[in-house]
Amino acid sequence: MAGRRWRAWSPLLLLASGWLTGCFTADATLDPDGAGTIELTYPLAPNAQVEKEKERFGSPHVTVVSYVPKADHTATVTVKFDGWSRPTATARWQATG
Repeated sequence: MAGRRWRAWSPLLLLASGWLTGCFTADATLDPDGAGTIELTYPLAPNAQVEKEKERFGSPHVTVVSYVPKADHTATVTVKFDGWSRPTATARWQATG
């Protein structure tokens, strides 16, 4: 069971590793079926475009629930995913992280 739990969190850790050079916070909820929700606050690049940022978090198995850019040059994104066992969801998160 511990191995399954580690595999479920591995993509989140890969996503988070992209932001190790800046401050970020993440809060995740993982359901028994592998689906869940992640809320991530991260620093925005100076030339970031809101629509492009929203697009990079979505995929066929990942839905952007909300995206809020803030005046302090950070953004908070909340996404729902339908399971990390789906290769397209995992690949998309790794490619954008």
